[in-house]
Amino acid sequence: PDVNRSEPAFSIEGRAVRFGLVAVKNVGHGAAESIVAARRDGPLASLDDFCRRVDLRAANRKVIESLVKAGAMDSVLPGVDIHAGRSRLMAGIEETMDRQARIKEDLSRGQGLLFGAGDGGVAAPPKPASGAGLEPWHEHDLLKAEKEVLGFYFSGHPLTRAREMLKAVSTHPIEGLSPSIQSTVRLAGMFTQVKRLTTKEKGEPYARSVLEDLTGEVPVLVFPRAYASGLGKMLSLNAIVTVQGRLSFRNEGQGPEVVADQILPLDLALEQWARRLVVKVATAGLEEDLLKD
Repeated sequence: PDVNRSEPAFSIEGRAVRFGLVAVKNVGHGAAESIVAARRDGPLASLDDFCRRVDLRAANRKVIESLVKAGAMDSVLPGVDIHAGRSRLMAGIEETMDRQARIKEDLSRGQGLLFGAGDGGVAAPPKPASGAGLEPWHEHDLLKAEKEVLGFYFSGHPLTRAREMLKAVSTHPIEGLSPSIQSTVRLAGMFTQVKRLTTKEKGEPYARSVLEDLTGEVPVLVFPRAYASGLGKMLSLNAIVTVQGRLSFRNEGQGPEVVADQILPLDLALEQWARRLVVKVATAGLEEDLLKD
């Protein structure tokens, strides 16, 4: 999605499909149409420019925050790394909105020469802050924000860097689970949902969660006895783990569920289960004598 290129709905752009603005969480038709109308006079060049030209009654703070999280505002900071850019944009929303609201109010009162405005009666926006002192968003936080407002990871996947480690400790990818598998499985991935519950009869704690790898996702059930044995402490949202257990296909037509009997953090799983370790070393600068030593 891009505030300077997206239409309210999905649209065709060359051979690609451009993400629609209203598909971003919290962005309604009124906000999307206001953005499209504003850019008819030229691209939205900055956060200040966006807040000056777009109707902030339709595109309120929640809308702008969602647009930043989705990456739809990246184009107003061309050439800036998205981790730093989104951090800067998010930090500047409140101040920029307040400033532009005051300017619009002054203009409506006939005070158009505010800040030494030129012939058009509109003050030149202040120079955007450099973002000095602001921490760039961590890759994990950036991807988490994208999934929050888009429903999926857009710029990458938080497990990509751990791809080889996940393969080394798992017996199956999630997409490969089938009723023909009768043995215990060990899956490796990240908890994307964790729901803690209690049984109706005895009030014992148990949990339902969802484990995701690079091929798909699967529900994970932790029964009270396993929960009490320590597995409950391992259930943390976004934790990268291995889950060992048996497959259940009791809900016909809904795919498998894993009944867990062991959950380990990835680092401990590597110590216990890793089948091999591949070390890649750049050969540039390595002389034969040094290799012999």
